[in-house]
Amino acid sequence: MSDDGFINTQFEEDNEESKLSFFQRFVNVFVNPIKVMEDISIKPTLLFAILPTLLVFTLLNVLKIDLLKEFTLQQMELNPNSVEIPEEIMMTTVYIASISASIMPIIMALFKGLISHGITRLFDGKGDIKQSLSVIFFSYFIVMLGEIIKTIICLLTQSYFVTISLASVIPNLEFNTPLYNLMTQFDIFILWYLIVSMIGISVVHRISKGKAAVAVFGPWSILIVYHVVLAIIMQ
Repeated sequence: MSDDGFINTQFEEDNEESKLSFFQRFVNVFVNPIKVMEDISIKPTLLFAILPTLLVFTLLNVLKIDLLKEFTLQQMELNPNSVEIPEEIMMTTVYIASISASIMPIIMALFKGLISHGITRLFDGKGDIKQSLSVIFFSYFIVMLGEIIKTIICLLTQSYFVTISLASVIPNLEFNTPLYNLMTQFDIFILWYLIVSMIGISVVHRISKGKAAVAVFGPWSILIVYHVVLAIIMQ
């Protein structure tokens, strides 16, 4: 029996009752994602996936706010056309950037979930929108773990930007160039998240992993193009 057939059979044999607590779902996203996704297919719980993500990203950005302020000052000094702005205005800008960085993961996960769900409709997927979004948001805990690790590195090195991606292994790669923005998308935690999301979409929609890969990697590809084009425009 194929892996996809095994997943579908397990789905059909499960009792229609959620068996995992939130904590068990959280842990198993990392160690046994199929088990979590089968549970989500029975009882999707979107709110309990969104709130921890929002709270953790907010905390991480609060911890990095001094580094963000220093980074903003450095960027202003590097720009020969920049004008000196009052401290109050600069801090307002920093706070707005910090708030945006806290809510952006939620917006991005929502965008990816909606697009992925739309693509599954083309493949006659069986799951509903709540199941699709639950898969994406629970999988996003992997990205959250990556951000926790990167924040610790930021605080230890006193550097606002840290990447655990291909960008970190390419020598002399300039920050915020098109190639840099492309390489940062190949982050170990992002790729891990995408694979788990693919598994989840396959389970809840009862489609093959190949079709689920199209549904998950499609939105990611769109975001890669966006980041690269934005870097080209900003040059």
